[in-house]
Amino acid sequence: MDASEDETPLARKIAAHRTRPAEGGFRLERALFTALARVAERQMHLPVALRDSGLASRTAPEIAELLPDQALVLLIEGPEGALGTAVLDPGALSGLSEQLMLGRIGATPPDPRKPTRTDAVMMAGFLDAVLAEFDLLVAEEGTSGADWATGFRYSAHLADPRPLALMLEAPLYHSLRLSLALGGAEGRAALLSLSMPARGGLALAPAAGASATAAVAADPWGEPLSRAVERVEAEVEAVLGRVTLPLADLLRLEPGHSLPLPRQALTMVQVEGGDGSLICLAHLGQGNGHRVLRLRPAEEGQPPIGLAVGPTVAVPASEQPLMRPPAHAWTAPEDDPLAADLASAGGAGNATPAALSEKVA
Repeated sequence: MDASEDETPLARKIAAHRTRPAEGGFRLERALFTALARVAERQMHLPVALRDSGLASRTAPEIAELLPDQALVLLIEGPEGALGTAVLDPGALSGLSEQLMLGRIGATPPDPRKPTRTDAVMMAGFLDAVLAEFDLLVAEEGTSGADWATGFRYSAHLADPRPLALMLEAPLYHSLRLSLALGGAEGRAALLSLSMPARGGLALAPAAGASATAAVAADPWGEPLSRAVERVEAEVEAVLGRVTLPLADLLRLEPGHSLPLPRQALTMVQVEGGDGSLICLAHLGQGNGHRVLRLRPAEEGQPPIGLAVGPTVAVPASEQPLMRPPAHAWTAPEDDPLAADLASAGGAGNATPAALSEKVA
């Protein structure tokens, strides 16, 4: 079933107009539950009952719109960089956390709270084990048309789910949903959902899955260590331009002053590492009220190109060009939609007040 009492009216309305992906006689949502139940019993000695399950096709905005309140949102990555999501509602997160830490699930669920990075780390190992077991079940069945669902593993924790719709780039996703009871048929209500790109992922052959499992068992440190390193945050800087000022002018800077940058700074943003090395170039724009960068690769060994280096003059707020209508409105080129977005937000002409650099994760 695609609709249940656990879903919102909006979810049921969307599901009613979506076509279920072809499954044949093998139900992927049932295989996912089997994988979860096996891992929960093996790792936590936790019985799990299935209340309802569903398989539906949704777009990225629909996935973001249907996220439960205070849910733990995890990004999962599959073959060729395919990006999906794993979502645990507060009931699933609290129940699994209590079982992991206390060895039992309390009679009364705690009040919902905002999930933390610690929650993500605790759930990452469990999620990867479920996904690995799920891959083996699908491979054993040998079902055609299920390649999109396999080969995914935990990638990162999404602390703020608001930009999720921008991060999911595929035109369509398949979502597997499980409505569960943790601890038995009368246990704590929980909801788990996985969403993968409709064409992402490659099916594992049984032999390949078995060899991969054997390799992990033989080297228990390799894969966990690599995944821990991959989750380490690295800070980079998006540099719009560099200017020089006389010391006297620098000391006279006040809130409201602007430092004009050339128009090409919008399309030649430098993304640099902590040591100043150039990682890539980017276009600056906006999307859904957020500043966004569209990255484009830099040539190997290319040094920073030193944009907008040269003397400039700080402009007081009362004299800034944007405080009065420009003599000639600037029209963004048709092939530069990000620059057009920024222009519509207030940028015009050659003098574009902007911060010299912005931190990006």
